Amino acid sequence: MAKTKSSLKAVTFLGTGDYKPVVYKFDEQRFEETELFPVALCQMKFGLSKIDELFAVVTTAAEQKWLGKLEEQLAGKVKVTPIPIPDGHSEGDMWAIFDLITGALQPNDRVIFDITHSFRTLPFLSFLATAYLQVAKNVEIWGIYYGAFEAKDAEGDAPIFDLTPFLRLLDWTTATNT
Repeated sequence: MAKTKSSLKAVTFLGTGDYKPVVYKFDEQRFEETELFPVALCQMKFGLSKIDELFAVVTTAAEQKWLGKLEEQLAGKVKVTPIPIPDGHSEGDMWAIFDLITGALQPNDRVIFDITHSFRTLPFLSFLATAYLQVAKNVEIWGIYYGAFEAKDAEGDAPIFDLTPFLRLLDWTTATNT
């Protein structure tokens, strides 16, 4: 019996910022204008796959401000599953956030991380979570992306940066050290 591949999942973060509408662009592909980068991310194609489930990491304030809009924009396209987290005011909160993110994913999942709207230490925790998930749960990291609103081009489009090579660099340095 052939092993079936799990669906493609994504982990994103919503903050309480005053996000502005923009057209995001990856290579030459442009996506519909939105103030929420995860909407553009869910329009991207990853080989023959698309994102089936989006985990939205949110504090209470971020959930109240943006989660409804995200769910509305992705309705009927992608399942949105919130991951409520503490505000991150202590080291204990950081460990709790790490555990909540890594606990949401299952062994052998295929996952994309989006750090665009993440707050302060969360991109660092995300990076560590990806490294941990690859080893501890055999999770396949398909990408780490950042929608660079501030780096808009002459047409006003915001580029999408693929940060996955930095994770591959960590993989390489770990393998070299071993």
